[in-house]
Amino acid sequence: AVVSTQSTGDMLRAIAKEDSPLGKKVSNTLASGELVTDGLVIEIIEANLQSDACALGFMLDGFPRNIVQAQKLDDYLDGQNEPLNNVVEFKVKDSILVERISGRMIHASSGRTYHESFAPPKVPNDR
Repeated sequence: AVVSTQSTGDMLRAIAKEDSPLGKKVSNTLASGELVTDGLVIEIIEANLQSDACALGFMLDGFPRNIVQAQKLDDYLDGQNEPLNNVVEFKVKDSILVERISGRMIHASSGRTYHESFAPPKVPNDR
């Protein structure tokens, strides 16, 4: 059985590339450096959890990030009669998190993600 990994960051970047009202809204929000609203993130998560890819189960990466999102996820799962089976919490030092976040790079035209230390692009400065 294959469990689908659902990454909110990947979902948002994919939607931002779409030529749709939602794609433009997400793209503008990300470009401005603002946070995408809880409501929008929840809408996207719910749509993805209904996909065939999640039929055998799913793992959420980067969601929920706050109490409101967690409560909305509980409400959604209750409504689908789908119990939450497991939760994994990673305890990581703040300094490591800062290093991981600050070294991230995204290639603008392809959307590929890189990290200056852990997964650098093959072509330097190809962001």
